[in-house]
Amino acid sequence: MSKYTTGEIAKLCNVSVRTVQFYDTKGILIPSEITDGGRRLYTDKNVKQLQLICLLKSLGLKLTEIKGILDSHFSTNTLLLILDEQSQKLTDELKEREIRLKVIKSVRTTLQNSETIPTEILTDIEHIMKESKKLRKVHYLLIITGVICAVIQYSTLLLGIMKGVWIPFILGMIAVISFIMWFTWYYRKNINYICPKCSTIFHPSFSEFAKGKHTFKTRELTCPCCKTKSHCVETTNKVTEDHFH
Repeated sequence: MSKYTTGEIAKLCNVSVRTVQFYDTKGILIPSEITDGGRRLYTDKNVKQLQLICLLKSLGLKLTEIKGILDSHFSTNTLLLILDEQSQKLTDELKEREIRLKVIKSVRTTLQNSETIPTEILTDIEHIMKESKKLRKVHYLLIITGVICAVIQYSTLLLGIMKGVWIPFILGMIAVISFIMWFTWYYRKNINYICPKCSTIFHPSFSEFAKGKHTFKTRELTCPCCKTKSHCVETTNKVTEDHFH
């Protein structure tokens, strides 16, 4: 079995030594062996794990999300689903660009021939753009909601501490709680999940959705089909009755 030092595994995966050391401290890349002298040694399995971490990072996942996936019992299936969703996203973007190009060419031809623009083309592009941007819109709203709630909470708290005026803080907290409740409802309404074990697409109950540990792309849920609890991957794909039969 091949063994690699910190510098060697860093070179194999095209990352810095400091990056390897950082992943070690975060508990997502544990060396297979530590010598009596404190030297960290890594195996081929660690090399593949580091390559996977780098891949997930390139897809935009945070370290906490990556750790959750690596710790999952269905880490491979979860990764495959994330890759499928990323692939679908890129495919949708390509379709969107192709339709835009088609519309541009059609409009250009129409203008040359002084004809009316075909309405079916405009309908097609509107539908595809709406579907491809749906998940992105929900994620943007998640970030914006967090920022707004934080601003309200800390600004009113600071006012209470400095001026002794606590009514704005109380009203602000009521507004924050109401805002969070609304967004939780909105988020759940627009997102479905894919089970990494049986690939069932499902919509969780509100209580399970609210309690499930989550990352930016996954949530720990129990699949209604195979009854397995795992990190399920977010999707905007619609739930069909066939998934439960």
